[in-house]
Order: sequence, then C-alpha cells, then structure tokens
Amino acid sequence: MDTTREFVRFQDTAQGTPRAGEPALGRAVLGRALGLLRTLATTAVEDAAGFGFAEAADFAGEVEELSRTVEYLQLVAAGAVDRARKLPAATAPAGTTSWATGWRESPGESPGGSPGSAAAAGAAVASNPGGAAAGADASVAAAGTGAVDDGCRNTMEFLRARLRISAAEARRRLSLADSVLPRPVLAGR
Repeated sequence: MDTTREFVRFQDTAQGTPRAGEPALGRAVLGRALGLLRTLATTAVEDAAGFGFAEAADFAGEVEELSRTVEYLQLVAAGAVDRARKLPAATAPAGTTSWATGWRESPGESPGGSPGSAAAAGAAVASNPGGAAAGADASVAAAGTGAVDDGCRNTMEFLRARLRISAAEARRRLSLADSVLPRPVLAGR
C-alpha cells in the first residue's frame, strides 16, 4: 500500500517547462509509473483483503481515476503513432519516385542502395513465425531513417500488431484520438 501512496503523491514537476525535453521526461515518468504499478499489483490482493469499506471505496475510486488517465494516454499514443506514420509520406521530397515505387532499382539492390539488404530483410521477416512483433520492432528501427516500413498497410494494423489489441479497439482509439485530441492548425501550432 505504501507504493500506492508514493504513486498518488507523484506530480509532474515539468509543468511550464519548455517542450524540448518533454519526450524524454514523459518516457521516464511512464517507466517509473509502470514500475510502481507493477509493484502495487504484486501485493494488491493481500492489501485489499484487509480494507474496510471506506478504504476499499477509496482504493476503487483511485484505480478508476488511474484507468481514465491511462485510457486518455492510450488515445494520445495512438494519435502520435498515426501522426508519425503519416509524417514521412507527407514530408517526402518530390524526387523520390524511384525509391517510393522501386521501379529504378536493380533486382539485388535495396532502397538504400546497398546490394542484398532488401533480400536479407525479406528473409528475416519470412523466417520469423511471429511476423507481427518483428514488423513492429522493425518500424522502430526504420523510424530513425525517416521512412516507416513496418509491413503494415495502415496505422490500425500496426497498433493491432504492436499492442496486441483487436482491430476494433485500434480503430476505436484512432477514431477517438482524431475527434477528441487537439489538431495542429494551419500555422503548425
């Protein structure tokens, strides 16, 4: 139960700070929160067995509030993945038709120009029986290059494979993220 108190008292100390350091701070906060929640989950049944009515009701209320916060963060994450997947296509230079279509490549050459890497990448995907998880992990590696090549047709399929959720849940998150979260205006803010 001490872990719950530590988690409830935890506050965002970065409010009002510049946005440049936020992605690293956000991931650090998520990592710490996940660690605290895993610790709480290991003793929750034993702790809850000793609760009185008021304490059990307060615990249930706090867990429900946590659930709402996590659901909001799921929408933010789905929206961020969707935006990040669409961004490379929207910002690609106009002269990339040979890379985008592959019609000018020689048969043994990959889009990056190194011979045999496309065949090696295809063999690695074909030899993995899980397929979906490897494709999702490959997208993380490809994200640094500016190209999103994760083997999925759309963001819904990517979320389904990466997060191990149903297609309906992935569609629901993307739809809610699109309708609920703020969008950048024409000026880019």
